[in-house]
Amino acid sequence: MTVLNNIDELALEVRDANSRSYIEEAIRALRAESYRSAIIATWIAVSYDLTQKIRELANSGETGVLCRKHPVSPRYA
Repeated sequence: MTVLNNIDELALEVRDANSRSYIEEAIRALRAESYRSAIIATWIAVSYDLTQKIRELANSGETGVLCRKHPVSPRYA
């Protein structure tokens, strides 16, 4: 169970509360040995967290990290 305890510690380091909730759901699925669900939940957590970080950068004015060819639409910001 050492590996699962390390995963719990890593989950605590996630800044965004919603992202943390998604990753905790993935950990619960892993503990239940529902591996497909764990993979899907992890993918959702990573996708959501990445999207939120891109939005955070866009809103902070850090346009240098965004692709200039395809800027973030105001609709998604």
